Amino acid sequence: MDYQVPMTNIIAIVFTMVVSIGMPLIACFLLKRRFKTEVSLISALVGVTIFMFFAMTLEQLLHSVVLNAAGEALQNNVWLYAIYGGLAAGLFEETGRYVGMKFLMKRNLTKENSLMYGIGHGGAESIMLVGMSYVSNLMIAMTINGGGLSELLSSMETTGEAVDTDAIIEGLSPLWELGSGQFYMAGIERICAFALQIALSYLVYLAVRYGKNQNYVLAILLHAVVNAVTVLLAQVLPIYVVMVVLIAMVAAIGVYVRRLYREET
Repeated sequence: MDYQVPMTNIIAIVFTMVVSIGMPLIACFLLKRRFKTEVSLISALVGVTIFMFFAMTLEQLLHSVVLNAAGEALQNNVWLYAIYGGLAAGLFEETGRYVGMKFLMKRNLTKENSLMYGIGHGGAESIMLVGMSYVSNLMIAMTINGGGLSELLSSMETTGEAVDTDAIIEGLSPLWELGSGQFYMAGIERICAFALQIALSYLVYLAVRYGKNQNYVLAILLHAVVNAVTVLLAQVLPIYVVMVVLIAMVAAIGVYVRRLYREET
């Protein structure tokens, strides 16, 4: 059988790939050009480092322990799973932000650099979690459309290799079975997540700079709520509706944080 990934899907994959990788780089460039010497690229590097250590290392260690201990009791209860996942993400990432700003950004802890930190933190998440996977998706899609998958499966059948070709096809089938909208939604979700990471970074900055620890707690709760609500709604509503709700939540948080930002002297 000749498998083909629709061109509409490839275009959508390219869109999400470009957004996930290009958005943080462009945001970093624009912020640096806007504030020049007022912002430091070191703040972005701190954001990248904190995300990798707190979200990709410490948080994942917690998940491995909790999921092994709780087993199906947690994973089969969508409410518990959503609340646990949201709180874990909020606690680790916001605590990481707090630590990074308090101990690694002492010399450049300004509101402008809090935005640069958010670009680094959110950019690392965007590139590592989505951007790289969509680079892979694009390469696989192009290989499939070039006849590479059919040739691979045929060679396996000819040589009699003990490979489950049905499993391979099933794993790759979303590339040609899903509508292009599904791939676009991943890019839109990344835009929302990136904006949220910047907003939360400013809230934690207020906690570190002025001792307003209620903003640190607020950042944890907002992070947890957005994550949990998104997961819960995805179980019962079409992805397009979920994205509308996500956009609305992030927009509301963005408006609130922007007001705080403009009020700061």
